Amino acid sequence: MKTELDLWKKRRNEYWKIALKYFSYIANSGFMFAIFLLLVFGGYYYGQLLDWLPHSFPTVLLFTIVFSWFITRGRVRTFVKEGDLFFLTPREGKMAPYFKASLTYSWLMETLWLSAVILIFAPLFFDRISESGSSLLAIFLFLSGLKWWNLACSFEEQRIQD
Repeated sequence: MKTELDLWKKRRNEYWKIALKYFSYIANSGFMFAIFLLLVFGGYYYGQLLDWLPHSFPTVLLFTIVFSWFITRGRVRTFVKEGDLFFLTPREGKMAPYFKASLTYSWLMETLWLSAVILIFAPLFFDRISESGSSLLAIFLFLSGLKWWNLACSFEEQRIQD
C-alpha cells in the first residue's frame, strides 16, 4: 500500500469528482441563476435593512449567537469507509498523517463557510461595531483559530473510548 497521505488524497479526489458532478447538475438546473437573483435583491434590501434597524439593536449579541453556532458545529471529514475498520486497524499507529490531513481539510472547509458568514455580516459590523477592516480581520483569524481548536478537540473526543 502507498503511504497514508496518498490514500487520503485518493479518497479526497474521489469525493470531489462525485461532488463536482452534482454541482454541475445544480448549475445546469437554473438554481445558480436563482442564487444570483437572490444576491442582487438581497444586497439591495440589506442596505435598507441596515437603515431601518434601530441603533439599540443588539448587534453584538446577534454576532455572538451566530458565530458561536458556526464555531461549534461541524465535524472532521476523514473519508474513512466501512471496510477501513477491519483493514486499516492494524495500521492505526501509522495513520497520523492521514488524520492530520483530514483535520486540516475540514478546518479549511469550515473556515470557508465562516468567511462567507463574515462577508454577509460585514456591512452590519462596519455600520454598528467598527469601521476598521483590521478589527474584522482580527476577529476572523481569532474565530478561525477557535474553529481549529474545536475541530481538534471534537476529533480527539471521538477517538477516546468510554
